[in-house]
Amino acid sequence: MNFLAKIPVFLIAFILYHKNFAQQPDEDWYNKADSLYKAGNTTAALKELETAASFFEAKDTASFVRAKVKQGQILVTLKDSQKALSIFDEIENLAESSDVKIYINLLTQKGFALANLRKTTDAKQTLESARDLIETDSLNHYTLSYIDAQLLSFALQSGRTDLAKLHLENTIFHAEKSENDEAMRNSFNKAAMFHWRMGNSSESLNFLQKEELIVAEKFGSGSPQMANLLRNMAIVASSGYELEKAIFLVHRALNLLERDRDTRTYFLSHSSLSNYHNQLGEYQKALAYSDTALAVAREYEMDDVFLIETIVYKMTSLRNLNAFDELRSVVDQLLSIQQSNDLAILKEANIYRSVSRAFLKMEDYELSEKYVQQAIELVEDAYGAKTRYLNDLLVELADIKKKQGKYEEALVVLNKVFINVSGDSSINPENFSSIKLAENYAAALRQKADVLYQKSEQVNLELLTQTMETLKSASDFINTKRKNISGESFGSSIREGIKEQAIECLYSLYSLTQEKKYLKMALGYSEVARSDQLRVWLMEAEKFGDVGLEQISYEDRKSIKEDIAMYEQLLNRTGRSDSSRLVQLNDTLRILRNRYDEINLSIKEQNAKFYSTIYDDPFLELDSKYNLLSNSAETTIIFNKSLDNWYIIMLGEKSDFIKIDGPTPDLEDFRSALTNPNDDSYEQKAKALYRFFLEPVLSNVSGKKLNFLTDKGLSFIPLELLINQNDKYLLEENEIRYSYSLNSQVVPQSSVSFNLLAIAPDFSANPDMIDPIRNKLSSIPGADKEVNEISSLFSSTTLIGAEASEINFKKRAKDYGIVHLATHAIIDDNNPQNSRLVFQNSSEESPEADGFLHAYEIYNLNLKAQLVTLSACNTGFGKIERGEGVMSLSRAFAYAGVPSTVVSLWPASDKSTPELMKYFYQNLKDGQTKDVALNNARKQYLATAKGKARHPFYWGGFVLIGDNSPIEEDTNLLVFVIPSVLIIVMILTVYRRKKKSS
Repeated sequence: MNFLAKIPVFLIAFILYHKNFAQQPDEDWYNKADSLYKAGNTTAALKELETAASFFEAKDTASFVRAKVKQGQILVTLKDSQKALSIFDEIENLAESSDVKIYINLLTQKGFALANLRKTTDAKQTLESARDLIETDSLNHYTLSYIDAQLLSFALQSGRTDLAKLHLENTIFHAEKSENDEAMRNSFNKAAMFHWRMGNSSESLNFLQKEELIVAEKFGSGSPQMANLLRNMAIVASSGYELEKAIFLVHRALNLLERDRDTRTYFLSHSSLSNYHNQLGEYQKALAYSDTALAVAREYEMDDVFLIETIVYKMTSLRNLNAFDELRSVVDQLLSIQQSNDLAILKEANIYRSVSRAFLKMEDYELSEKYVQQAIELVEDAYGAKTRYLNDLLVELADIKKKQGKYEEALVVLNKVFINVSGDSSINPENFSSIKLAENYAAALRQKADVLYQKSEQVNLELLTQTMETLKSASDFINTKRKNISGESFGSSIREGIKEQAIECLYSLYSLTQEKKYLKMALGYSEVARSDQLRVWLMEAEKFGDVGLEQISYEDRKSIKEDIAMYEQLLNRTGRSDSSRLVQLNDTLRILRNRYDEINLSIKEQNAKFYSTIYDDPFLELDSKYNLLSNSAETTIIFNKSLDNWYIIMLGEKSDFIKIDGPTPDLEDFRSALTNPNDDSYEQKAKALYRFFLEPVLSNVSGKKLNFLTDKGLSFIPLELLINQNDKYLLEENEIRYSYSLNSQVVPQSSVSFNLLAIAPDFSANPDMIDPIRNKLSSIPGADKEVNEISSLFSSTTLIGAEASEINFKKRAKDYGIVHLATHAIIDDNNPQNSRLVFQNSSEESPEADGFLHAYEIYNLNLKAQLVTLSACNTGFGKIERGEGVMSLSRAFAYAGVPSTVVSLWPASDKSTPELMKYFYQNLKDGQTKDVALNNARKQYLATAKGKARHPFYWGGFVLIGDNSPIEEDTNLLVFVIPSVLIIVMILTVYRRKKKSS
């Protein structure tokens, strides 16, 4: 009985023992919570930390404080900063008296919580207190490097780029002093973030590549850490518009995660792919990736707040696929998350903005307006009027009101933008201390013009004139702003919209009045977008020092531009009451801008071509260009695509302005038929495209010579292959060439000699020669035959196989009148400057020996050739969009001095290309103009081709871009040689006569 009586006592003791034992030791519960947090399961992590805090509260102050600080840290990352701040305030005194390291961590996290709540002064003081404690406590450089890294992040978040720059220098200094790989890795990561935020993606990638070396050594090249780094590299690449490279990097990360899955990175990688494919317009792929990401999130019970961005990406896909039923369901899901969670202001505003865009697409304007208004109220209350995001939202609100026909209300909203960003509604570029606010202003001007244009639906001459005045103001504003505040690329995307809108409006004015001045103005706006594209490419090339600016460092220009941008932000954030500070900032800015002007003057003196491309107004000399083209025997046909229609400017014996209504035929479908030798549907499609694009234009054209300037997807279509009502190809009745811009015509120069450089690499000799984005490059079986046959027609040099290297090309190309490259041209339409020609891989240890001649490298060549022919082409076209990849190579050669290029718009056939090229070069040798020579070469090929060999795939891919004049030999040499020969003959004759007489 006594034994039985003791059982409850033993049982109670046993339960109590195991209850205590069940509480994991300090390190175990902390690591478990940390692992749950890193896996994205923050709810479980917070629960684990709350349990630990409850257990340690009365037993172990240090562990209790540690648990609470970690709780607060997680809440800060979730942007639940107010709750985090309450925790930090509750335990701050305990932390201060328990452990200095924990206290420093508390102060640091508290600083970030305050920053998220926009309590900038308190946040700055708290973070500086944390750093002062470390210095006072003489902790090592390792810890100091992390504190400065955190202060760097804070400075960037608060827009203090000057402070961020200082902390970046400090974090790298302390990391180097610590000689700790992890600290160095963190400093490289923060440096990458800094340069990314400053818009310098190439420098950011440089630091990430340094981080990659440490990650590979410390964790292994196949580790989850490497996967996460690759995803970060993809983010940076995408910000530099290298979307294809970004996608490639993310897929590399996913391959690593298949072996050792890190759930959070796996989820974020699929989410990123959804974002990138949306940007490429590949909405079905994007939708699949967002669905995969969300499925992973459900499987691992990730918190809803982690899903918001991915759901927004899914909404973007559905919106563009017109999948409205599913879109409504996803909108409800997103709003449910918003209502169930206490979100940061910007995150909540982004949700409202995305929902507004969804309802706008579904033409539910009332709900669209409701949600964008909610976003506006949130942002304005939190951040005030001088915020780019607020003014972006206001421009969107004006667009919604415009679509409802509320034109006056839309104009009132836009006037608010003008006042927000400049202090009044007048247009003065010097009023803007921030380039971001200047972009707001330009976008609002464009939207105002569109509102006025929509109001003029009844062809109201007065409103149409007001529209053009507003568009001109926007364009002039961008031109002025581009020349200061480091803004050469400022407004390029806005100017594309201005161009489309201006051409629509000018067509309406032309139709109403038939005045040629509107046709002439339309020509100017058409040139604006084309000139902007070359400007962007050239500035990209400048980063590599490949634009002929030998004495002026890109780094110097970049550094000054960054300093200008930094001080402009400081000026914008300084209150008007701080007059002494305003004077100081303005003085500093004046000195920096003067220095920048001095550099630009040096550029103008050293390379006038570069300067004029970057800064000259495309409207310059418009009258002379218009008169020249209007009186030419050649008809220039300029295609301009707007959102819904095509507008064609025609200049020649008969000039006109034409609008083509209706949906555009499927250009990609036609190109697919052209590039598939087994697809006979191309004839029917070629006739349909002729009826749509050319019949309205050519019905009144009597001349044979045509010069096309194409736009968007037309850049990938050889228009000479369209079939007219007489069942004849356009090339059978016309002589055709293409130009990319009227402002970039290169005057042919007399060549060094009438000679040819022909190059044909052998990729089978280099089985490891691969393109970094795509896979192994195939050999070109007919290339040797091709270069040998055309070389027999001229005095020539052939470089085949090992001799066909990039270095040899750069050394020799300047000495030849014609350059023929039978090699792959890898086209990157998303990042045109990354388009490249492929040469033989060289064994020489040199950056030039990688075998890839990029478009940006070609700009620095000084060529005298009258023609460059790229006779083979590899993949890389993908979805037809702008055709900029092909044009980037042609423009680069034009900038290098070559007036004409012949390029292939699809992989050329090794069977037919040698024959076609032989005809083409024989025709050139016979004195034919380049357009006639190429046209006749096609006809000569067709005269003997039979069966499937007549399909355009085999002969129709080559087009002439640029000048069409015949190849001319340098007559100066002949002027010297002929008299010299006559003199020698005379001397010999006299000598013989004297000899005979003697």
